[in-house]
Amino acid sequence: MTIASAGPARIAGAAFVGLALAAAVAGGGWSFAAGRANAAISSWIAQEAAAGRVWSCPDRRTQGFPTRLEIVCPKLGFEGAVLDRPFAGSVGGFTAHASLWRPQTVEAQLAAPFSAATPEGDHFTLDWRRLDLVLDGAAQGFRAVAVSGEGFSLSGADASGAPLDFSAASAQASLRPGPGAPGEAPPSYEFEAKVAGAGAPTLAALLALKAPVDANVSGAIVGLDLAKGGSLLERLERWRLAGGRVDFSQVRIVSGEALLEAKGGFDLDEARRPRGEFDARLSGLEATLRRFGVSPALIAGGSLLTSFLTGSPGREDRTKTIRLPVRLADGVVSVGPLRLPSLRLPPLY
Repeated sequence: MTIASAGPARIAGAAFVGLALAAAVAGGGWSFAAGRANAAISSWIAQEAAAGRVWSCPDRRTQGFPTRLEIVCPKLGFEGAVLDRPFAGSVGGFTAHASLWRPQTVEAQLAAPFSAATPEGDHFTLDWRRLDLVLDGAAQGFRAVAVSGEGFSLSGADASGAPLDFSAASAQASLRPGPGAPGEAPPSYEFEAKVAGAGAPTLAALLALKAPVDANVSGAIVGLDLAKGGSLLERLERWRLAGGRVDFSQVRIVSGEALLEAKGGFDLDEARRPRGEFDARLSGLEATLRRFGVSPALIAGGSLLTSFLTGSPGREDRTKTIRLPVRLADGVVSVGPLRLPSLRLPPLY
C-alpha cells in the first residue's frame, strides 16, 4: 500500500470504527432506557397491587431500537376497587412510546374496548375508534396530560338493570399545573374538556333535548395535591377539607338551538354536596325548564329584573336570552329567585 492510498483507507477505517462505537453506545443507551422504563412500570404495578388494584400484562414487550422506546401490552387486565366498589375488567391493549432524545414526553395509543363488571351485576363496555394519551414531564414529575379520541360509545347496565347508553363523535381533555411556583399552596391545575356530537337518550329525555350535545368546559381545580397518595375518595375528602374548589372560566353547552353559558365555581359542603354560584345565560331551554316545573315566563321576568338592576333593561329579552344566577346550596338548585326542589343534588360520595 502506498503512502498516498493510506490516508483514505485510514479515514474509511476510522469512520467504520466510529459508526461501530456509535451503534454500541446507542445500543447501550437504548438497553439502559428500556430497563429503566420496564422497572418503572413494574414498580407502579407493585404499588397499585399494594393499594388493592391489580393490573396485569402477561405479554408485555419492549421494542423500537435504536432511537425510539416502545412498550407494548397486547391486553391489559384490571381487578380492584373503583369508588369503593370491586370491579374486574380489561383494556384491549396499549402501545406507549417515547424518543430517546425527548424521554420526558410519552405518547400512548389505547386499543378498544374497555370492559368491566362487578359481582353485583354492574357491567359496561366503552368502545372507541381512536384514543390517544400524551403525558408531558414523565421523567421529571408531572407537567401536563392530554387525552383525545373519536367514535366513543358506552353500553351496559347497573346492578338494578338501568341501561347505560352514551356516545360521542369526539372528545378531548387536558390537565396541567396552574401558574405559580412548584409546591406553592394552594396548588392549582388548569383543565379543559371538549365533547362534540354527544348523545345519551335517557338524559336527553330527562332534559327535553332533541339534538346531540356539543360542550366546552374550562377552568381550574384549586387545592388539588396529586403528590399525596390514597384512594380516590380519600383524595376527594382531603381536597374538601383543605378548602378545595373548582372555578369555571367557561361553560358552554349547545344542543340544536338550546344554549347554556355560565361562569362560576363550586366546592363541597359538609354533606359532600356541590355548593356554589354561577352567572348563567340560557337560550332555547324553555322545554327543559318546564320539565322541572319552572315557568319560562317567570324566569324571563326575573331576567328582565336582573337586566334592569345591572343597567341593561330589555336587552336580554330582545335576544330571547335569559340571564340569571344559578345557585347550588343545601342540595337544591335555584335559578334566580326560584328554588327547584325537583332537582336535588345528592352527596358525591
